[in-house]
Amino acid sequence: MSEKDEVSSSAIEPGMFSFDDLRVETETKPIPNPEQPFGAFSSSEPHMGSLLGPSLETHFAKVLSSHALSKFNSVQFGNPSFIPDPRALLSDSIDTEAPLQSVNAASPPVFRIVLTGGPCAGKSTGMDTVAERLRSRGFQVLMVPEAATLLFSGGIAFSMIASDSQCIQFQAALLKTQMTLEDAFVNVARGTGRASVVLCDRGTMDGRAYMSEDLWKQMMDTFKWDATKLRDDRYDAVLHLVTAAEGKPSFYSLANNKSRSETPEQAIDLDHRLRAAWLGHRSLRVIDNSTGFQEKMMRVVRAVAQVVGLPHASEELRKKFLVSNLNENALLEVKNLQRFDVEQTVLAVRQGLAHDGEPDMTDARSGGAQEWVRKRSEKGAVHYSHTIRKAHRSGMSRVEIKRHLTPKEYDALIEFADPTLAPLRIHRSCFLVGDRVFVLDEMRDLNVTLLRAQFEPEMLSKDILPPFIESAVDVSNDSSFGIAALARRAFIELESGKQS
Repeated sequence: MSEKDEVSSSAIEPGMFSFDDLRVETETKPIPNPEQPFGAFSSSEPHMGSLLGPSLETHFAKVLSSHALSKFNSVQFGNPSFIPDPRALLSDSIDTEAPLQSVNAASPPVFRIVLTGGPCAGKSTGMDTVAERLRSRGFQVLMVPEAATLLFSGGIAFSMIASDSQCIQFQAALLKTQMTLEDAFVNVARGTGRASVVLCDRGTMDGRAYMSEDLWKQMMDTFKWDATKLRDDRYDAVLHLVTAAEGKPSFYSLANNKSRSETPEQAIDLDHRLRAAWLGHRSLRVIDNSTGFQEKMMRVVRAVAQVVGLPHASEELRKKFLVSNLNENALLEVKNLQRFDVEQTVLAVRQGLAHDGEPDMTDARSGGAQEWVRKRSEKGAVHYSHTIRKAHRSGMSRVEIKRHLTPKEYDALIEFADPTLAPLRIHRSCFLVGDRVFVLDEMRDLNVTLLRAQFEPEMLSKDILPPFIESAVDVSNDSSFGIAALARRAFIELESGKQS
């Protein structure tokens, strides 16, 4: 996108909320069809205006946290039709020391996304493809180079990191380099005042796959790092591309990276360890080799579109199963199982919004949307997030905006909890079965256990449930198992318990 096509900020109108009917107009380029999905243009097509205008900055400012702190306006508080100017957020609501600074509603977002995976997985091509598509939609895109390649190309040799102590020193230096590079790119992106995406070639948790678990823990202790925060607080999404050695062995090659030397067997083992290192991140996606390479790249594009809130024609299906018979002992034996305590709170309906059951939001004209905040705890570490979900008007997909929250922001937004719904207290388990990431939610106040995952259509004819799920029913299209519906059920049961 040329400088003359650059989007600019405009005034924010309180009470506005729309993922649709927005474009960035250019002087000479045609405007894309708003119904056309992100990723549908060929690589030879010219850059076009964003689907999210009149500017991406204005769009995200309207979407993010217009709830926040209206209760502090003594004149308008209590008026259900009043939505405050998002720039009325408290100036100290952002923790500037946070590794991933959450996005103030008055400033454009900067998304940070990791592309990782085993050798010869398509990361470089994936980053280039995603960058091109995002730029054509009005995003500023910066790409952080792989820190390990920088160090090895500068003369560091494997013979220098032979002992345990040398391994720790090298991996610590690598991690510090990675974080410094990422933070530099993110800070520059924020300084431009434009909606941006920072694509990272690998991330902070990759080093865990290259050392023993004992050495990793020793490094965490030595440098007083928190592995959970390194995994959860820096990135909006992690996309793991599976090495070609697993699924497409005839295409496995190391010709494009002279610093790599893994055999196909070693590449597969490394790939599995990398998946395990990132397991537990709330937006981990595994992109396998079940399709051709071009379609694999388009799946990467669609995954990024989902993260940044662009409409996209996804060929993947979100499936949800009601589990009625779970072998708990077998679950606890699953390798690399990650467990969390989650409290999910639906926020009150605002002007122009209505609660719908998930995913019963196919009529885009209804204005239906959902908004919630989430508190997730693991071994003393707490992570906060805010999500707004709405169906695209074409009905082809749903659009989500997710962001990290500081504790202060979470406390401000929790004041807008819907009084007719109860918070959902969830015991969450995340695990891998092959290339698939599963999330198992056991509702602590309801007799409900839900299993969630995403599948390509061709996989649905196979046995897709984990072996320890002995009985489950597909409730993907049953709105009674949506977030708001479950929160309403929890509220009714809570009130019934008070009266009994």
